[in-house]
Amino acid sequence: MNVIFDTSTDWLALQGSQCANCRGNKFDSAASATSVSFSGGKSERKYNDVVVQGTEWLDTVCLNRSTCIESFEFYLISQSDNILAK
Repeated sequence: MNVIFDTSTDWLALQGSQCANCRGNKFDSAASATSVSFSGGKSERKYNDVVVQGTEWLDTVCLNRSTCIESFEFYLISQSDNILAK
């Protein structure tokens, strides 16, 4: 899955299934039995010259089969000006 590791913060950003102009694998929160939205609505994040809109979520995130973190906070991208679309 394409992800953004924001090394200046503790955020993980994933392209959401609703992101029409994102390319590559997308996360479908409806397909996860453990995903929970906890944001009050859409917010905007900037990564250098890239601007994305999305919401904050909690879910179990696994780096491999044995390394998983429950209730991990991440940012689900629903719209982007140019992220991973190139």
